Amino acid sequence: MHAVCARAVSVLRAFGADDVTSAPHAYGVDDIAGGIVCPGARPVFRVGHSKRAEVGHFSRAPRLVALDSLISETQKSGTLAKEFINRELISLRGMFSFVEAQLKDIQMLFKSTKQRRRDIRVRDVLEKVHNLFEASLKKENISFEIVEQESPLVAKTTDAVLLQLFLNLFDNAVYWLKSKAGKRQIEVRLDGNEGRLTFADNGPGVNAEDAPYIFEPFYSGRGEDGRGLGLYIARQLLERHDYTIDLADTKREQVLPGANFVVSFVPEEA
Repeated sequence: MHAVCARAVSVLRAFGADDVTSAPHAYGVDDIAGGIVCPGARPVFRVGHSKRAEVGHFSRAPRLVALDSLISETQKSGTLAKEFINRELISLRGMFSFVEAQLKDIQMLFKSTKQRRRDIRVRDVLEKVHNLFEASLKKENISFEIVEQESPLVAKTTDAVLLQLFLNLFDNAVYWLKSKAGKRQIEVRLDGNEGRLTFADNGPGVNAEDAPYIFEPFYSGRGEDGRGLGLYIARQLLERHDYTIDLADTKREQVLPGANFVVSFVPEEA
């Protein structure tokens, strides 16, 4: 499951949801333009838009088990050691603090679908998504660097469009890098003067025979691990704002020897 979706599911499970799913749903770009679609193992958990995730059966969450245990102890005969109560309460507080922090991280994904376009500093959204993937990057020993060239890169768009873009670029990079031996890198270059972003990794790159099709719907190099919608949706949303995303087609545009995606935030002329 997509790293961010997995985090959303884990947070919901922390409050007792044992099986978080959504009904099978055939969605198009119109359906997700203001939200986030999270592809994963069947079924799909969908974040954003006006729909709610359908929550399946509920089981006892760890927090409730801990509370029940503490209550049970207080009902037994005899007295409870002050140290025991203090230790259990501190443990519970830590659990709830963790859940609160996770909820804050994913809160920005639940956005209104009717956001107005505004000037957004691209680095701000990029750093928020990086924070969501930070644990995965550390686990897979992947270094991450932002190189800001010239003036800050600003795009007239919505948070949802940039989130969809970066969620998929990070997810793809982590997937392909985790099987790579040796040094693993992701580098993002932001060029405010040119209105351009390059998202690069030093993984295996995109096969020449796959390159013409990677932005097509349902085309994925992951086999059963992918649905082939992420890059397609990202491109469609960007094109609505007259922006573009493509693979770097010259060595001059490439930052690292793997996959290099170039996003232009300069509106295309009609």
